[in-house]
Amino acid sequence: MKKLHLVSVAAGLVLASPLAYSAVEYSADVSSDYLWRGTSLSGGNAAASAAIDYSHDSGVYVGLWTSSAAGAAETDIYAGWASSLGGVDLDVGLINYAYPQSGGTELNEFYVSLGMSGASVSFYQNLDSEDVVNGQTYISLGYGVGKYSISYGMATYEETVEANDYSHVDLGYAATDNLSFTVSLEVSDEDEADVDRPYVSATYSF
Repeated sequence: MKKLHLVSVAAGLVLASPLAYSAVEYSADVSSDYLWRGTSLSGGNAAASAAIDYSHDSGVYVGLWTSSAAGAAETDIYAGWASSLGGVDLDVGLINYAYPQSGGTELNEFYVSLGMSGASVSFYQNLDSEDVVNGQTYISLGYGVGKYSISYGMATYEETVEANDYSHVDLGYAATDNLSFTVSLEVSDEDEADVDRPYVSATYSF
């Protein structure tokens, strides 16, 4: 699923005027494992993804992201507003996750992120029916310096949802501008002794 970051406008195509500009950016990635919120969505298999993003100097942006995960297609559509206020980066928006090869499954989230001096905090709330994924609230805390980053994520579920709350820690290393590595370790909050093996993924960005 699309991992949103506080927006920094970098354009592949720029349309400028004396009053305003807009930008369109294209990206593509290949990962050895598709990691999302502390777990593998590709079953340990490689996954490819691509995105197109449009942003305006007002801070408004929209985007489309698609990926192969466990042999099933996923398409995410998102829109939001991002800006810097008093040295604090702010990003607020909505995202729709769609899985056309899984019976047309869809879910929607609201998100808000704050960042400053390499640190960030993000909040995600599912807006749909009370199933395992849609009943989830997710909060992440992150910090990055140079080539290194660390993040701590917490997923909690509504009482009507049959799922265990859990947390995870991700460690990241950007070897080059294109190649990065992530190690992710998940822990169930129901039994802190229940620690899964860590997931390791390498990602190459084009």
